[in-house]
Amino acid sequence: MNTRIIGKSDFTNFVGTLVSEGTVSGVTKKGAHFAYENLESADQLYLDSEYVRTLLPAKKYCFPPREELFRFSIGDDVSAKDEEEGAPRVLIGPHPCDLHALRMLDLSMGGDNVDDHWVRRRENLTIIGVDCTPDAHCFCTSMRTNLPPPGGFDLFLTDIGEKFVVEIGSEKGRSLLAKSPVVRDSASADDAAVVNFRNRKVDSVRQQLYTQPENLPLALTSLRNSPVWEEFAEKCLGCASCNTTCATCYCFDVLDRMDLTMDGGIRERHWDGCLLSEFAVVASGENFRDTGLARYRHRYYRKFDYLPVRFGRVFCCGCGRCSVNCLPDIANPVTVLNAVLEGSRTGKPS
Repeated sequence: MNTRIIGKSDFTNFVGTLVSEGTVSGVTKKGAHFAYENLESADQLYLDSEYVRTLLPAKKYCFPPREELFRFSIGDDVSAKDEEEGAPRVLIGPHPCDLHALRMLDLSMGGDNVDDHWVRRRENLTIIGVDCTPDAHCFCTSMRTNLPPPGGFDLFLTDIGEKFVVEIGSEKGRSLLAKSPVVRDSASADDAAVVNFRNRKVDSVRQQLYTQPENLPLALTSLRNSPVWEEFAEKCLGCASCNTTCATCYCFDVLDRMDLTMDGGIRERHWDGCLLSEFAVVASGENFRDTGLARYRHRYYRKFDYLPVRFGRVFCCGCGRCSVNCLPDIANPVTVLNAVLEGSRTGKPS
């Protein structure tokens, strides 16, 4: 590993320097929860082991929940003006699962149909990731997202006591770290501590998928009519909290909002969710997924069959946000997929 060492108090000073120089967002504590917010001081940043996941994922800085795409005015012609995508931003605190989620979204938003808004924000984003301590909802090991992805961060921190081991992931990260005058090279004992930390993390994850993620597309091919889908779907409230807190969902709706004068307006887009009853309604009024069962099942087939076939990997990072936020407790992919694979609602992770 290309690593350095920085003391925790020195890291706080480093963050303070970054805050004084530009826009910095990071993990903050909000009662019993955690959220990414813009930092006004380094003291707001919260990276203790109690922090497992944020309410909304890191994708919100590249793909906001609601955003103005452009303004337009109506005269003899229609003119449009693109909005700026903002200044460079440093983001501190994404865990490996969120970093993998961003890489997954790079495939969809930066692939054949490039989303310019996503790409520009990604280019302006400098990421300082941090390792984590999983809780009962995490299943990152089943998705192979427990380690930071190569190319998915600029700097990455592992807490080994009174100091952080800092892995340098890019030249941008190296330049950023140069702003701290108290960084030193890591010793072999420091790197060994990182390995031990990550081994303990793997051992602490209790939720395990019964098969490897790359096996899911083929396995699901013959299971579309499994009665297990209906057993889960009949409990679904259709609230789409699993969609709207997901780190890898990228569906959106686009609408025009006219000014009161009707001389112009804005075009905006906002997150949408396939569990919402109106999601698949088209202009004629037809709803091509008009049952709760069809919508519920689609969520799993999209993440674990359709997108893996297209992009070569499952589109789930194992962060557990869907599980945490689902009131009837039917959104946990490990529980649901294991039950479907087993052919029984009683299928549970080992």
